[in-house]
Amino acid sequence: MEIRMTTTEPETNGTTAETDAAKPELPNFTTTVDWHGAPDTELQSVANYANASIGIGITLLLPWGLASGLTIPVEKFFELTAEKMRNDTADTPNEAGMETYASNFVDPVAEGYSNLDDTLTFHQGHKLVRHIHLENVTAVVGGKHMTFPYLRILLSEVSGWLYGQTGFTD
Repeated sequence: MEIRMTTTEPETNGTTAETDAAKPELPNFTTTVDWHGAPDTELQSVANYANASIGIGITLLLPWGLASGLTIPVEKFFELTAEKMRNDTADTPNEAGMETYASNFVDPVAEGYSNLDDTLTFHQGHKLVRHIHLENVTAVVGGKHMTFPYLRILLSEVSGWLYGQTGFTD
């Protein structure tokens, strides 16, 4: 896929993108809609608000179990990932390699998301947000309670959800 820098056309979601030669031109979608497989639009909005640093507690029902945590922006997820990679390999033979990996592959993703223009969250009337990111996650997986410092979840895999973090008990 070639990304060309050009002016963007008016979006179909009722807003008009400003002319800006630094924005990448997104390819046109072939519109096919799997109505029942598409992510819940309200949950996409929750992920959008999280990306604007408005976090809330949420519990998600997934094919593998339940996950509950506080929503965080996508760039924070990648910043935490890079930090964990560096901390986990500090003072080990893998330290230099992991630093190179984090610097070349994870840091640029976090930086790219932090510089993302809000007009690019929609394209041809479709929301582009595909994941929701949580921190301080408690989960039930295969009947076992687990905790994760953070977690990235594909929105189309969520079969149900509710506002608020859930405390799990045995």
